[in-house]
Amino acid sequence: MGAFARDQKAADVAQDHFKRCSEGYASHADSLDDFYNGASCYALMGDTNRAFAMLAHAVEHGLSDPEEPADDSDFSSLHSHPKWKALLRSLK
Repeated sequence: MGAFARDQKAADVAQDHFKRCSEGYASHADSLDDFYNGASCYALMGDTNRAFAMLAHAVEHGLSDPEEPADDSDFSSLHSHPKWKALLRSLK
């Protein structure tokens, strides 16, 4: 198996993991941690809309420290989105 095929297989496995992770959190979320972790999974998958939706629920369930998501590298894919700055401002 070539390097590209190994890398692609690893990427496919990771994508599947994040998909199962996000679906699990989304279907059973009832706490700040559940919504935050679900948002993390969606962000890592590249599903921006669902990531922001889960973060909105995390805010409703008590997320109030803007440094927590700002410093979390799982959300780096969201940093350039206009909703990101608005989310952080809402936590101040």
